[in-house]
Amino acid sequence: MSRSILAFAVSLAVAATSTFAAAQTSESEGGARFTPATGFMLQGRVLGYVGGSSGSAIALYAPAGPGAAIGYRGRGWSLGFSPSYTSVSLSSPFAPGPEVGAFGLTAMIEVSVAHALAGRAELNLLGGGGVALYTEGDIDPGIGAFFGLGGRYWVSRALGLGVSFGESYSSTTASSSGGGRVTVGTFATFGAIDVTFVLGG
Repeated sequence: MSRSILAFAVSLAVAATSTFAAAQTSESEGGARFTPATGFMLQGRVLGYVGGSSGSAIALYAPAGPGAAIGYRGRGWSLGFSPSYTSVSLSSPFAPGPEVGAFGLTAMIEVSVAHALAGRAELNLLGGGGVALYTEGDIDPGIGAFFGLGGRYWVSRALGLGVSFGESYSSTTASSSGGGRVTVGTFATFGAIDVTFVLGG
């Protein structure tokens, strides 16, 4: 499922990016410019990873699969926070076993760098980081960071449909089967689709 989500996200992002130049030309011909609302933001999204497990992804962006974020959207930028819980599969050299619970909190900021279709379509740079706390005491808190590129089309001032993709990294330290401590880092490519609601003016 994660590969299909990633492929879908990348294909939409490429298609959206390829139309920006033509749309910018149309926009310059005149007409009222569309401006998305600003205020409290609620975002639902589906995320997929390639190259890393959903367990390592808990400290990044959101858990693989459905997720949500709350935050604030300003003029050309937004800041969102994603609390989450997931059951993580950890293999050797981790001592606890195959299933460990993880509570995560991720922060993400988006900045609009280009607009088209009279302001309804936007191209965004995104980045952020997160932390995960595991229910097994032998595992240290996990940390992670990510960056990427996204696009969003505003159906109305309060409703936007988006797609994004990028790269992420997460790291945590745990007890090994040999009695020592080992640090494991994971790189992964992610893709996501989202629906954004803004309550404001």
